Amino acid sequence: MIKSYYKPNYAGWNPMPVRPTATLIAAIISASRTSVSLTLSDWMEKGWMKRDGNIALFHGSIFTNLKDWRAPGA
Repeated sequence: MIKSYYKPNYAGWNPMPVRPTATLIAAIISASRTSVSLTLSDWMEKGWMKRDGNIALFHGSIFTNLKDWRAPGA
């Protein structure tokens, strides 16, 4: 979602432009709400995600190894 709204800051924190629930994220990616919640908790423990009030912030380092299914040859 972040990459859909703006170019990520790979060296810093990126605010999530919308506030989807774990249930909505699970429905979008065809996963269970539990697995989404566990993954987000794991990302927080690893320092890849944090919260500032109601805003979720994701560190740009999580974007460095993502494959873009729209990219040529992907």
